[in-house]
Amino acid sequence: MIATLPRRSMWLVVTLSCVLAMEVVSAQTRTAADGPWVGWVRCEISAQGAGYTDRQTHTWVMTGGAPRIDGAFRVYPATWSVVGGGSLQPRTQPASNVTGQWTTNGESSNAPIAVWMRGDGRIVFTLRHEQIRVPNGFAGFRSFAVDGKQGPSQAIAAQTEEYRFQPIDDAPANSISGSTTLSVPSSNAYAPVPQPGSTATASCSWQFVQSATPIAPPSTSSAAATGTTTAPRTLSAAGSGTIQTTATQTTNSTDTTTTRRDQSLPASTLSALTTLVASAPTVTITPAGEINGALSGPTKLTPGAKGTFQLTLTAPGTVTTTVMLPSPPPTQIPPDKYSMDQIISTTTSTTAFLGVSLTFDSNEGETATPSLTSASNMAAPSATFTFQTAGTYSVSVSGTVTVQTRLDIVNTITTTIYGPDGSGTYCNNGPCYKPISTSTRAETRPTQTSIKSYQVSARLQLTVAAQ
Repeated sequence: MIATLPRRSMWLVVTLSCVLAMEVVSAQTRTAADGPWVGWVRCEISAQGAGYTDRQTHTWVMTGGAPRIDGAFRVYPATWSVVGGGSLQPRTQPASNVTGQWTTNGESSNAPIAVWMRGDGRIVFTLRHEQIRVPNGFAGFRSFAVDGKQGPSQAIAAQTEEYRFQPIDDAPANSISGSTTLSVPSSNAYAPVPQPGSTATASCSWQFVQSATPIAPPSTSSAAATGTTTAPRTLSAAGSGTIQTTATQTTNSTDTTTTRRDQSLPASTLSALTTLVASAPTVTITPAGEINGALSGPTKLTPGAKGTFQLTLTAPGTVTTTVMLPSPPPTQIPPDKYSMDQIISTTTSTTAFLGVSLTFDSNEGETATPSLTSASNMAAPSATFTFQTAGTYSVSVSGTVTVQTRLDIVNTITTTIYGPDGSGTYCNNGPCYKPISTSTRAETRPTQTSIKSYQVSARLQLTVAAQ
């Protein structure tokens, strides 16, 4: 005789088995994105122009708690806030007779951040909400000068907007931190009275930790919040006897994301580096960041000998970056379908030197003005001088270099249409859906070209003496 379970008991056994199986599968498919994650992102927006300045601090803080699952995204609750202010003074070029001053304030308790795993195994943190706008987030006054007399003040109030930081990606780890500086448009999003010719940058820093306990961002007065960094120094090739200064990572011209790692050197090594740097040729490039320079040449000669001095300049060349942009909301397709877009943006930045206007000076009465032979991401102008008299000379080079940057942006949009799976079962109080078709298209954005000029100065000490 074979024992059988009652129908209700059998149903309970089957249900329990399914639940256990789902839990096993879920445990097997967990990724670093499941965290839990807490952390913060802070971006300093700085805009400036003739007689005009505006500064804002945008801060996002992940508040802890279980994430909401949205496909591949793990969406964590977060808050956003902005504080800042700016001013405007009369100027002659371009002409303006307006004086103004304002403050910036805004906040939201609903600014979720999504965490997901990219196909190459890197973890990505990105905003997962519509851009937040705060009515009257700008508040202040302005007045106009007429016939040299300042008129009465007028109140101003305008909408301020949340800055959208770029997706942050890194290798999975228990703690992730980093910083980046980008050039951004100077527009109404960052000030109530943007001025022609103004430029703006966004200096962002962040920290994410796998934990359930929220962490607070640093105070806005700290270096991490303001984006202040010191110029790193790197050793030159062995045997050259010099250490050259590279550009700082915080600059108006760099779009490179850097991740900080804790490093330490023995005290004896630091002392040796300090001595070497003090005697090394100095190269100053303003603004710093996008291009680097190194001056080379002899440091000892005999009277009557010739010396060749070369300034080597390097630009980034061609750099390609790919990011996944936040997906727009689903689009309903009547009667019972909907579509979702996945947008991958590929930006190719090509930077090359267009020209140089530099003067080499021997400090003994000779000068030279070399020209650029070709347009590329490397330039090496040089000059050769003859030193007749014994003594110590400070050979210098100064002037401007012109750089062109071209941005080519292609957005690859993958559209997936979902429809009922026909099983008759329900998911989240509605019919279960499945993908029924997928299509991909590419959208090429107009090419953006910018030309920038940099001030360059370099100096090298030379001793001329008989052997």
